[in-house]
Amino acid sequence: MSFERGLLALKLNNPSLVGYSLGGRLAMLLHKKSSSFFHKVIILSAHPGLEPEEIPQRILLENNWLKLLEELSLSDFFIKWYEQPLFQTLSSEALIDQRAQRNKKSLLDIMSKLKLSHQPSVWDHLNKTQDKWLFISGEKDSAYTHLYKRLPPLCQRVVIPDASHALHLEASNLISLLIKKILF
Repeated sequence: MSFERGLLALKLNNPSLVGYSLGGRLAMLLHKKSSSFFHKVIILSAHPGLEPEEIPQRILLENNWLKLLEELSLSDFFIKWYEQPLFQTLSSEALIDQRAQRNKKSLLDIMSKLKLSHQPSVWDHLNKTQDKWLFISGEKDSAYTHLYKRLPPLCQRVVIPDASHALHLEASNLISLLIKKILF
């Protein structure tokens, strides 16, 4: 069964997409593939895609993270992961303990197969769509807050005060209210 026929079989009434980080990337790509099914899209801290000149630098960064994941324990890897500036306001001790219980081989597989550097850009799609999009970033996540300034005028942007990249964990009540406001 094709993806589109599967969606039709569900008989959903005006389905929407909501995604954070990699899930947000997948939501954007899904909308690009099947935009007639989804009329509202909410993206939290996810990248719309790289410009060609950004790809070589991104490949180096991704390969460095994969090497660290191979060499370090999961606990040590996540300590380094959450030391990145985009997570600066996140209290990560409990999160590190939880994530360190995951399957390292599966994480390596996901991180190597779903690299941003290997995914198509959706910038062209964002410039053409007439659907309602909301992009949410954390104030302390300067990379995404700056990136979202490049979005086309039809894409709404919201910056969450005092939150970093993991804004759904740091400001869950506010994020919930925003999502409800857009969807209902």
